[in-house]
Amino acid sequence: MFNDSLDIGGNPNGEDCVQVSSTDDYAAAMLSECKCYARALRVHYGEPPEGARIVIASNPHDFGSYRSVMVRFNSNDPEAVAYAYKLEEGLEKWSDVGYRAVILKKDNVVVFNCWDENGVQIGTL
Repeated sequence: MFNDSLDIGGNPNGEDCVQVSSTDDYAAAMLSECKCYARALRVHYGEPPEGARIVIASNPHDFGSYRSVMVRFNSNDPEAVAYAYKLEEGLEKWSDVGYRAVILKKDNVVVFNCWDENGVQIGTL
């Protein structure tokens, strides 16, 4: 049972991110960015224990919805609580786990590309 959650954000704290926009098609790129960030968090902090789960949430905003990585956890499980609060620290840069990411915009369409520590493309939209 998951009875608590923390919002981790959509990308590393020190990096540019896909922005919510009333004029640009950004939703697919933002989802790809969050998937890549969730994977990077798992690489850095390990897989969540049984009482925690990393999820991608959709959040309403004046210009449209934005997505972010969240950790849902059982607040009665000490291991899950410790993991959740450690995960809340997030990452500062994609390079913290050897990742590289690029955000491009062309003709009002936002594109997000991400490569892992081996140079394998793991996120593109």
